[in-house]
Amino acid sequence: MLGKDITTAQKGIMCADMVSAEVSGIHGAKAQVVRAWSCARNTVLGIYKQYKELLLGGGEVDMSRNKRKGRTCDMDAQWEDVKESLPPAKRSTYRKWAGASGKSLGTLWRWAQK
Repeated sequence: MLGKDITTAQKGIMCADMVSAEVSGIHGAKAQVVRAWSCARNTVLGIYKQYKELLLGGGEVDMSRNKRKGRTCDMDAQWEDVKESLPPAKRSTYRKWAGASGKSLGTLWRWAQK
């Protein structure tokens, strides 16, 4: 079973197989595709449903699963502002830097690591 390990390329091939099965009109063609990919039926049909929605919506069909969710991060802009606004003498240690910039020590450390 493929499960969550289905790559974007495999999803594209799977959708192409489903389209050809749908166009052929042969009874049980979709079930053959499901068996050929050895996935759960709902997995294959869910991927195909997502593909059809993207296709009908227009634009680019992107089946990748690395879509960013949640709150957007403006860390890079803030990091540059904090870094540029203080002279190097006040940035000699993270503790001095945190005190002078008004950011917490943990925040500066986390930003520096990224």
